Amino acid sequence: MTRKTVGAARENARGVGRGGGWGRDDGGRGARWRESSTRATSISCSLASSFVWTRIARTETREEATAEAMAEEARAPSTGDAKDEESDARSTRTVTLKLKITHATANVPSMSHLMEHHEVEVNADGSDTAADVKRKLSVKAGVPAHALCLKWFDRIIGRCNEDDDIELDEKATLKQFNVIPWIEKFPHWYATLSFLDPPEPDTYESIHTAVAIHKNIPDVKGYVDGLRGTPDWFELQK
Repeated sequence: MTRKTVGAARENARGVGRGGGWGRDDGGRGARWRESSTRATSISCSLASSFVWTRIARTETREEATAEAMAEEARAPSTGDAKDEESDARSTRTVTLKLKITHATANVPSMSHLMEHHEVEVNADGSDTAADVKRKLSVKAGVPAHALCLKWFDRIIGRCNEDDDIELDEKATLKQFNVIPWIEKFPHWYATLSFLDPPEPDTYESIHTAVAIHKNIPDVKGYVDGLRGTPDWFELQK
């Protein structure tokens, strides 16, 4: 064997030893690895696709639930609307208010022959004013509304004296005096009306009147009017 032939044989031997898997049989491990890799890639793609579709489905479900909730909220009246409807219903409903007009000095059964009994319809929300009640009574019973004082037990609703501002009757409502809840619970109860008291007398007029009565002056009013507007008006008389 020549030197050239021996060198070629050695080179071929090294190539076979080094040459890895270029020409040798690996027992099918490469094919199995490639198959496993392909299968893993397929599973990963399948899982990724499933995750994406799950996210999409959840998003669509949330959007559908939100849309349904918004539709339900739009169909259902809001709390404010419900309160408004309840308030409107209460304001349009009426209750019967019993009224007792008394000409007696005391509100006692023995004076019942000096009393008149009437009924008027008032708003259930208590929005009627003292003036409203008096006007309704005036229409029904023909009594002078402007001359009456409305009372709920010992509380005066509106004007008390003849010289009181008429706006007091227009501002004072039944609601402010809690009238409606009581008459709904006790419908046989009455609100009373009497004639307005005369204007509060001047302090000096009261003093001079008392002095005239004490002196047994026959014409008390003439005595007092004679002092009115004079310097003696502001001085006590002996």
